[in-house]
Amino acid sequence: MCLRGIYSQFLLENRPTLQGIATPYAFEYLPGSWLNGIQLAKGSSTVKNGFAGITGQINADLVKPTEDKPLFINVFTSSEGRGEWNMHLNRRGKGRWAHGLLTHANVVKNRWDMNRDNFYDSPNRHQLNGLYRIFYESPQMCAQLNVQALTDYRRGGQIRPLEGVPGLFGIEVRNDRLEVWGKLGQEGIDGRPYRQLGNMVSASWHRTTGTFGPNRYAAEQRSAYWQTLYQSIIGTTDHQIVLAPSVLYDDIREHVDEQDLSRTEWAPGAMAEYTYSRPNLRMGIPDLVVILGGRVDWNSRFGWFVTPRMSVKYNFRPETVVRLSAGRGYRSPNLVAENISLLASNRPLLFAAHLRHEEAWNYGLNAAHEFTLAGRKASLSMDLYRTDFVRQIVVDVDKSPTEVSFYYAPGQAYSNSLLVVGQYTPLAGLDMRLAYKWTDTRSTFSDGVLRLLPLVAQHRGLVTLDYTTPSKKWMFNTRVQIVGPQRLPDNTQIPHELVHDFPAITPTYALWAAQVTRTWRRIEVYAGGENLTSFQQHHAIISANDPTSPFFNGSQIWAPIMGPIAYVGIRFAPDGL
Repeated sequence: MCLRGIYSQFLLENRPTLQGIATPYAFEYLPGSWLNGIQLAKGSSTVKNGFAGITGQINADLVKPTEDKPLFINVFTSSEGRGEWNMHLNRRGKGRWAHGLLTHANVVKNRWDMNRDNFYDSPNRHQLNGLYRIFYESPQMCAQLNVQALTDYRRGGQIRPLEGVPGLFGIEVRNDRLEVWGKLGQEGIDGRPYRQLGNMVSASWHRTTGTFGPNRYAAEQRSAYWQTLYQSIIGTTDHQIVLAPSVLYDDIREHVDEQDLSRTEWAPGAMAEYTYSRPNLRMGIPDLVVILGGRVDWNSRFGWFVTPRMSVKYNFRPETVVRLSAGRGYRSPNLVAENISLLASNRPLLFAAHLRHEEAWNYGLNAAHEFTLAGRKASLSMDLYRTDFVRQIVVDVDKSPTEVSFYYAPGQAYSNSLLVVGQYTPLAGLDMRLAYKWTDTRSTFSDGVLRLLPLVAQHRGLVTLDYTTPSKKWMFNTRVQIVGPQRLPDNTQIPHELVHDFPAITPTYALWAAQVTRTWRRIEVYAGGENLTSFQQHHAIISANDPTSPFFNGSQIWAPIMGPIAYVGIRFAPDGL
C-alpha cells in the first residue's frame, strides 16, 4: 500500500539516515531478517527528528544482540534467478556487554525477457551487506556502537545489439556505503528517574556511479548527524518536556553528464516538545494526550526554518480513539536521486534556476475502534490527511516527450488521502484484513493546468488472509493487492509506431501472492509465489527497437514486467525458532 514516498522521513532506530543519494534504496539496504519491526507515524509527527517528514515518518527497528538468537540462518532462492543468504551471530560478553553481527548476501542472475523487447525484465545484481553491533546496558546507562558496510551492483538494459543500431543501451549502477553510528543514554539524572539524557551521533559515506545508456551519473555523499536530547517533567508526570539541539551535515558531489549539481548543507537547530497526559482512573489509561512541538533550524542553503506541529489523542473508551494532527514541514530535494529512473531515457534533464527547498502544511484525522463481531475480535480504522504545498517542485514529463523539466508549481499543489482498514478474526488462528486507499495528488503545471500526477494510482485495495494451525506448525498467508487506474504522461507527440499500445490511463489490475510455512523446533521451511495472477506490462519501453531515438524512454513502468515468480527458503536456529 505504498509504504514510503519522498515526503515521508526515513528513520533507522529513530535516527535520520539513507537520505540524499541513498534515497532510492533505503529498505533494500535493510534485509528483512534484520528487522525487528517498522513503526509508522502518519501525517505531521514529532519534531524530534528534524524539519522533514511532511507526510509522516517511517522508523525501522533492527534486531538487537540482547534479544536476537545466538545463531540464525536464512537461505532463499527464487525462479527469478535470485539467491539470498542471511546470518545472525550474537553473543553476550562479560558483564553487561553484548555483540551482534548481521550479514546478508544476494545475487540475481538471469536473462529474462518475457515481453520480448530485448531488454532485461529484471536487472542482474549482487549485494554484500554487513552490520556489527556492540551494546552496553546497566540500570542507569545504555550505550551502543554500530558499523554497517555494503556494496551493491546492478546491470540491466538491452540484452543484444540490434542490426544497424550501434552499441547497447546498457544500465550499470554501483553503490558503496559505510556508516557508523552510536547512542549513549542515561536515566535518573541527579537521582530523579524521570530525568533522562540521550545522545546520538552518526557519520556516513556513500558513493554511486551509474551508466544509463548515453547518460553518466556520479555522486558521492558525506553526512554527519548529532543530537542531544533531554527529557524531564514539569511538576508531575502528567506534564513532560523534551529539549534537543541537533546538527545535520550533508556534502554531496553529484554530476549528471555535464551538469554539476553538487551542494553542501549545514542545518543546526533546536526543538522543544511538551506533552500533557490526563489520567483516567476508570479506563486505566490517559484519555487525553496533547503534544505541542516546535523547532527552529538554520539551513546554510535556504535560511531559517520554523516548524510547528501539534497532535491530540482522545480515548472515548479504551477501544475507541481519535487522533488529530497538524503541522508544517520542509524538505531539501535530491531531484536526480529521487527520480533516478528518468535517466533510463534519451531525454535531457532541465532544471529551472534557483530551485530551493519544498514546504508544506499537513492536517490529519485518525479514528480507530475495536469491537467484537460474532464473538470474535475485530477493528476498524480510518485515516484522512491533506497536504497543502506552499512550495513544490514539479517533475514535468508531459511538456515534451524529449525533455524532463523541473520547476516550482506556478499554482496550487496538494494531496488528499483516505485509508480505511478493517481487521477480523472469524476463526481461531485466522486473521483477515481489508484495506482501501484513495489518493488525490495534483499539481499545477507550467501551462497553468492543475493535473493529477502521472503514475499515481488514485485507488488501491488490499486483502490479506493469514492462518496458523493450532499446533503452530503450519502457517498459510495470502495477499491480493488491487491497483487502480494511473494517468500516464502525455505521449501524443510521439510517433504512433514507437508507442505501441501505451494507454492514456492504465487498466486496473490485481497482484496475488501466497506463502506456506512449515515449522519444526529448529527449522522453518517456506515456499510461495508472487504475481500469481500473471499480470504484466507487455510494452514497457517506448522506441525499444531504436535506443538511439530521442523518444526512447524506459521510465514509464506502471505494472510488473515479469510474470509469476516462485520461491523457497529455509530458516535455521540451533536453539529453536
